[in-house]
Amino acid sequence: MITEPSTGCQTAADGAAYFCDYVTWIVKNDPTFGATADERWSNFKTGGFQIYTTLNPQLQANAHETMTEYIPASSDELDLGSTIVTVEPGTGRILAMAQNKNYVAGDTTDPGSTSLNYNTDQGYGGSTGFQVGSTYKVFTLAEWLKQGHTLSERVNGNPQTFKRANFTNTCADVSGPDYSPSNDSGERPGTISVQTALTDSVNNAFFAMAQKLDLCQIRNDAQALGVHRADGAELGSDLADVIGTQTIAPLTMAAAYAGIAANGIYCKPIAIDRIVDATGAQLQPPQAGCTQALDPKIAATLAYAMKGPIQSGTATASNPYDDIEHIGKTGTTDNEKDTWMIGASTKAATAVWVGNVSGDVSMTDVETNGYSGYSVRHRIWKSVMTANDEVLPGAADFPDPDNTLVYGSGSSSGSDSGSATNTPTPTPAPSIQPTPTGVAPTPDPTVAPPAGDNGTGTGIVPGIGNGNGGN
Repeated sequence: MITEPSTGCQTAADGAAYFCDYVTWIVKNDPTFGATADERWSNFKTGGFQIYTTLNPQLQANAHETMTEYIPASSDELDLGSTIVTVEPGTGRILAMAQNKNYVAGDTTDPGSTSLNYNTDQGYGGSTGFQVGSTYKVFTLAEWLKQGHTLSERVNGNPQTFKRANFTNTCADVSGPDYSPSNDSGERPGTISVQTALTDSVNNAFFAMAQKLDLCQIRNDAQALGVHRADGAELGSDLADVIGTQTIAPLTMAAAYAGIAANGIYCKPIAIDRIVDATGAQLQPPQAGCTQALDPKIAATLAYAMKGPIQSGTATASNPYDDIEHIGKTGTTDNEKDTWMIGASTKAATAVWVGNVSGDVSMTDVETNGYSGYSVRHRIWKSVMTANDEVLPGAADFPDPDNTLVYGSGSSSGSDSGSATNTPTPTPAPSIQPTPTGVAPTPDPTVAPPAGDNGTGTGIVPGIGNGNGGN
């Protein structure tokens, strides 16, 4: 007879099992719980800890329902994977985390189940990451603006051959054969503005921009926003990385976009708001360590540019049209094996990935629950962001851009500028003072795990604490 497990992350409601598993990996990795991984896990299992998490039950339930509606756990056509993860700008708090697979604690031959968390790094129970495609272009644009270039400058977007010797990379060798990138569907847009290059995601235009920059500094800008490879290897700065060939976890990309949405303040993703030990004493949970990663005027102008894809470009299908401002960027990798939509309001940043866990099947040739595999990311992101906007009140408009960075010095206005603006002032890193309403309970085979709360506080992750030293 097969019985359902009554404890452990398998019991987490609303598809929160992978978030629960992520919390256990935080415990294993964080010195708060001990000096070594074994000591941490032993202390956690026997210490009677109560862990208050950052998960928002309403957003988690919506993410899980959305994933179930659009993406099956497995497919006969490919090794299908999909993730949703939402991070709060300005705090780094993870509000929702969903995956199309069913969580199992160990190895399995079921194609619809896995223990791997596709949202997280390999060292935290995750995979080795996925190529992020054109979602990486925002880091080239950040460096472009930092070097005093503008959104109105024009660059050649036509397919062309680039000589590596014409590029600068102060942290790696740039030698190698000539590089001839293509544009999606072979477009020849001619000479276009940088704003159009981002709005329409024109590959060759971004290589033309990168030719005027230091590839190393583009990499450094990404790192300042927390970007790193999911497998722990060094983040690259090769020419091809301009269009997102590095393998990165969705959680990492969501946090980076949250940093842009927070006026340039990057916060490391956190999953735990509060820890209480068996004596009632509070322990300090892992901290977000918020820092000003981008100058506010750069962040504001970058966010201004990132409205383009949502309003009139490659991401219009994701637009919730709910009177809340959003920024975003699409991404697709070679052979369309990975598809992305990442974006944010000022209250929530969400990354959606749909693609191949392994293999190289084009998502243009796939249907998921009757929907186009190539465009289903937009349906998912729109549903999730609509819920984010409804559940999280007070989303503000993004700060006005620096007009000099939009139009250049000597220009105070333009056809799409609106009124002249003041440079935004830096916002201090926020003080995180959660009021959790849920706690990770001690597993007990005779007690059903509690349900989530009413959405006004943190979520409950059942079965990860073990004050009685049980399994």
